[in-house]
Amino acid sequence: MENFKVITHEELKKKIDSKENFALIDTLGEFSYDRAHLPGAVMIDGHQSDFVAQVEKTFPDKNQEIVVYCASFSCPLSGESAAKLAAAGYKNVSAFEGGLMDWAGAGYNFEGSQAKEMKEKWS
Repeated sequence: MENFKVITHEELKKKIDSKENFALIDTLGEFSYDRAHLPGAVMIDGHQSDFVAQVEKTFPDKNQEIVVYCASFSCPLSGESAAKLAAAGYKNVSAFEGGLMDWAGAGYNFEGSQAKEMKEKWS
């Protein structure tokens, strides 16, 4: 049984716009993050074996709300990363499984060195 929620781009956009206190984690890695990421996201690579340790170092409060995302619905990293965090004792974890492509498809903006190009590519 999964101990995390799945949220939509609408729900995540509302959290970002209302400046809710939550951690937004891009799990795709440094190269992707540098090119385009969601506003306010930090990069912690979900491919790395020390992913949970890095999250614990950056966000030690296991009651803090955390949202993780990856590239798209076909990318398993958001769900896998959310499951790892829930198993590590994080109590308020969500996966934005639509990822960057769903975000772009909704017409929302990115941050990063190629934010405009990525939005146009995925819209």
